[in-house]
Amino acid sequence: MNKSFLTIGLLSLALVAVFILTCPREADFEQYIAKKYDIECSGTDFTCVKYEGGHNVKLTLVQTTVKGRVFFMNAEKTFETNDGRTITIKALGILNTFLQSSIKEQ
Repeated sequence: MNKSFLTIGLLSLALVAVFILTCPREADFEQYIAKKYDIECSGTDFTCVKYEGGHNVKLTLVQTTVKGRVFFMNAEKTFETNDGRTITIKALGILNTFLQSSIKEQ
């Protein structure tokens, strides 16, 4: 009986350690949106570029929200185009990947 409790405890501890060590960071989210949505931001300024239809669309980063939890993270970035449209990208990151993402254009 004690051996099974010890085994379950060690496996649970190992699982918790894996989740903690593989929680994505904000830099991972930036790489994710660059790869999936072709939006790249450079340096410390708030201008970004979206590659769309063979030409570049300039975006201004309006808001970034990153809620890093112990096992996962919620991230959201809002961009604004020169013509006033807003693009919001949301994602849930866990195990060094983003499972769920959405893009909303207004």
